Amino acid sequence: SYTTLELKVCLDTASLSDMQLSSASVWHLNRAANAWEDVTVELAGGCVKGRTTGASPFAVMVPVDDRAAPRTSAAYRGRTWTAPDGKLYVSTRAYVNFYADDFVARGDISGAARIYNFINTPVDFNCVMGPFDPQAARGTCANPVYAGPFNPEEGVREINYFSVDRSSNAESARTVTLYADGTAPETSLVINGAALAAGATVNAIAGDTFTITAVDPLSNGVVSGWAATHLYVDASPEECAAGTGTGGIAGPGSMGSCGNNHYTGQFTLAEGTHTVWYAAEDRVGNRSALGRVAVNVTEDLPPVSSAQRQEEAAKKAAEFYRRVTDKLKPDEKPQYKGIYNNGPENRWKNKDFYRPRENRP
Repeated sequence: SYTTLELKVCLDTASLSDMQLSSASVWHLNRAANAWEDVTVELAGGCVKGRTTGASPFAVMVPVDDRAAPRTSAAYRGRTWTAPDGKLYVSTRAYVNFYADDFVARGDISGAARIYNFINTPVDFNCVMGPFDPQAARGTCANPVYAGPFNPEEGVREINYFSVDRSSNAESARTVTLYADGTAPETSLVINGAALAAGATVNAIAGDTFTITAVDPLSNGVVSGWAATHLYVDASPEECAAGTGTGGIAGPGSMGSCGNNHYTGQFTLAEGTHTVWYAAEDRVGNRSALGRVAVNVTEDLPPVSSAQRQEEAAKKAAEFYRRVTDKLKPDEKPQYKGIYNNGPENRWKNKDFYRPRENRP
């Protein structure tokens, strides 16, 4: 029999810090109290000794010596575009994510505890130390705690972010500037230089030229720029997606077809009735509303010569003179004689001009 039980454990001094070696301890489970108790009696030479009055489960406890701060990285789910000057553009429909890792050093890690972010606000550690309001605006001093992925508001957004681990190690703040674009390009279908209203029905002749204009407007100080224009002729995007249409300005495979909806330049339409759909998108995926115009194309008419136009004008003038003189009374006609004598055909010099209407041949 025995009255005491001693346990001695020697530690791997090469993998532990001085703080850990000097703070190691032996614990045993007191079954009667159903609680763990510290039974350390000696700590020397890299070994720790514990003494208990009976056999029981035991454990050697070595504190975590985490003196390394975590590291935080930013990621984006959705369309982004990095401009040649290094500016990072994102859509307001994209999600901003932050991830924190507490890297292992000498086998010790306490784990990231919290991520903080300040949006268009300087980092203030007084905000971090105090209570925060989760209902307050995201990224403000009142609510600096990152709670999950979010959509940035349109505009230039400077985000300062950092993490703190469970040992209260805080990393230096990192900064990312996002140019958040939430405005789609403005588009128009144009015929012979004249813009058509979406939803309109127009008449055209064979040979009329159609183009699509697209401009990405500046909004809240941000514009990512036009990226592409899409054209569908006689087959809607829904029909293309369902595989029930082909379309195209000249049949399958041509521009405006389901297999080739990338608009590359001006086009004409053959005679007949057509429906044209169009849209444009910017570099971060903001897409304009789908425009639709119905077009009736008829055969081109032969050009009218200058001589034909003059002859037609003369006929209209003579008809006008005839209508005026038919309404005049006989005693009123002499005072207009000079006018009629100067007519384009000099037709009113005939003496019958002055006869009463009922006596004229």
